[in-house]
Amino acid sequence: MKKNLRKLDLWRLRPAHIRETFGVTKLLFLAQMRPLRGNVAAALVCLGLLLLPPLYAWFNIGANWSPYDLTSNLKVAVTSLDQGAEVEGVKINVGDEIVKALKANDAIGWQFVSYDEGQEGVNSGDYYAALVIPKDFTETMTGFLYGNTKQATIDYYINEKENAISTKIMGTGMDTVSSEINETFVETVTTIVLDTLKVADNKYADYKPSFMRMLDTMDLASKNMSLFVKNMDEFEATLEQMKKLSDNAESILPQASQALKDASNLTLSAQNTLQSTKSTVGDIRRLLDQNVLSLNTLADQLQNDAERLSALNNENSAAAQDRLQDMIDTITQLRDHVSNLADNFQRFNQMLPIPSDVISSFVSRLDTLESTLDGNISRLQNIKDDLANGSVAVNDAASQAADVVSGLVNTVNETWNAYNNGVSASLADSADQLSKTLDDSYSLLQNLSSLVPQVDGVLGTVRSMGPVGSETISRYKEIIQDTQSLLEKETGDLRSLSEDEQLNEVLKFIQQDVEKQSAFLSHPVEMETNRLYPVANYGSGMSPFYTTLAIWVGCLLMMAMISPINEKGLEAYPEARLTPMYLSRLWLYQIVSAFQCLIIGLGDLLILHVDCRHPVLFVLLCILIGQIFSIFIFSLVFTFSAIGKALAIVVLVLQIAASGGTFPIEMTPAFFQLIHPLLPFTYCIGAMREICFGVYWPSLVHDLVMMALLPILSLAVVVIFGPALRRFVEFFEHSMKKSGLM
Repeated sequence: MKKNLRKLDLWRLRPAHIRETFGVTKLLFLAQMRPLRGNVAAALVCLGLLLLPPLYAWFNIGANWSPYDLTSNLKVAVTSLDQGAEVEGVKINVGDEIVKALKANDAIGWQFVSYDEGQEGVNSGDYYAALVIPKDFTETMTGFLYGNTKQATIDYYINEKENAISTKIMGTGMDTVSSEINETFVETVTTIVLDTLKVADNKYADYKPSFMRMLDTMDLASKNMSLFVKNMDEFEATLEQMKKLSDNAESILPQASQALKDASNLTLSAQNTLQSTKSTVGDIRRLLDQNVLSLNTLADQLQNDAERLSALNNENSAAAQDRLQDMIDTITQLRDHVSNLADNFQRFNQMLPIPSDVISSFVSRLDTLESTLDGNISRLQNIKDDLANGSVAVNDAASQAADVVSGLVNTVNETWNAYNNGVSASLADSADQLSKTLDDSYSLLQNLSSLVPQVDGVLGTVRSMGPVGSETISRYKEIIQDTQSLLEKETGDLRSLSEDEQLNEVLKFIQQDVEKQSAFLSHPVEMETNRLYPVANYGSGMSPFYTTLAIWVGCLLMMAMISPINEKGLEAYPEARLTPMYLSRLWLYQIVSAFQCLIIGLGDLLILHVDCRHPVLFVLLCILIGQIFSIFIFSLVFTFSAIGKALAIVVLVLQIAASGGTFPIEMTPAFFQLIHPLLPFTYCIGAMREICFGVYWPSLVHDLVMMALLPILSLAVVVIFGPALRRFVEFFEHSMKKSGLM
């Protein structure tokens, strides 16, 4: 062997001609193949080399064929202690609804057990996790209807030591549970609210005819008051001429008496109408108070969204974008609410005899808040877009969103404080002022009613009234005209309210199918998935990685079982040079590798039925990868001997973690992302994915070009740096032999 190794020093010479080199290579190759004929041991070794790598690939692919289709075997304990709650007279129990939904969900192996059994099962490992729905769950969830916005919680216990992957699967399952709970809750509460509103709508429909008749009566009263004023004008003219028409006074008095009787009846109707109007003013004020209070509710909801966003980590970009969209939707709802509130305050202010400066100032503050909300919507949309294109991390996006929400919540609180500190009192004073005006009108009508019976007496003494009668008529005419103006204003406002388009739209919405509306509001968006380059199953998706890995392992087995030195060739041709010696042994490795890859590729397709768009190209690509790997690994072993085998194993270990064959490379630490473009697995797996699941030609061409560089570099290392490196390797091996370790 020492003599032969010394002969290897001849590889420092270069062959004169390529033809001579390949001729010598052929002779050396045939010299090493002759002793293999009839050698049983060599046949068994070759058989092992041909079968072990395919078996390695097939067992790994088969073991990973469809693991996520079997998640129903993962047992999770579920316990509901929820005692339910009563909302608007309706008994609901969200915990029972969750249990019912989970029983229909076979994605996880839900086990419905008692609390103690669930806790014991998680600790012992019988259950991977446990869900416990607390007894006040429904009561807490429905508390927002009564001003309590405390967030409901479900206790989730997980035994993380059992399995690392199961922990992640359980996390996905819990997201499903959370989504199911949210949808169930929204649908239940929406149904209750819409049913309640429908009852109110039915009552409104019952009272609407009476309401419209009241408005018609008020219109009639106003018209009759105009007629009464006209009659009083005529009567006043009559009084001025009473000296000339004293003979005709007796015939005029009955007509005037009858007119006053008609006015008395109309006055009584107007009194009732004014009392109803006064009650309506109080209702409008209470409605405005409730609308302002709802601003804080929306602000609290927005702050809760921001806190959930802050709890996410940088790996949850999609979830963070969903949270940002929730915040954008909440601010949009808040903006629309502020806009409607400003319009309502403006209309109420216009109803007042003298508009309030405080209310006008508050309307301006609401307009400013609306503009601020528009700006915040744009800022959050920009943050979401930055997060989507990767220009900002989830934590940074959460911090920016928190700043926006913090400023917005402070602005809403300032608006609320302004309302409490001044606007609320001014609103009360304005309502009282309007009520006082109505009371004055009511008193005037009462005085008028008490004076109407006296008119007949006045007519009886008309001859003696003279100028005093004219003055009295003018005074009563002025009172009636004021009352008429007030009636016309209130009638117009009430009729506008009954004909308001927004109110009619709300009523139309309430009258629709409650179940369909609730189902839509609980799940308004349906995700439509468009699969590009679809993969039939998880095992097929993993086949490029495990097939490439098996080809590399096959090359390592060859290096372990077959010597890199062509001993038989050296014996026959002791003066052989470097290049023929290298190529003659490499041809043997490549032949064995070609058969290995052929068996691996055909087994993937015919035995495992791996999903593949181009099966012929897949088999050819396996053989090509085997040739590239055998050249690379053989060059390492031929040049570095035992050190080369160790280097091949080191490269294998790095490729398993940094090739992106299992997890996306972006999910690995920075070191593995750095070496990812330098590893053969990166491009071999990429090329296999293109062939198996659909070709994108720019990617496939790039992968093939990068793969072609590996054998070129390997040959260059052997030919150019081989002699110098060989002297170092011989020195190293000599030292190891002296130490007794080799």
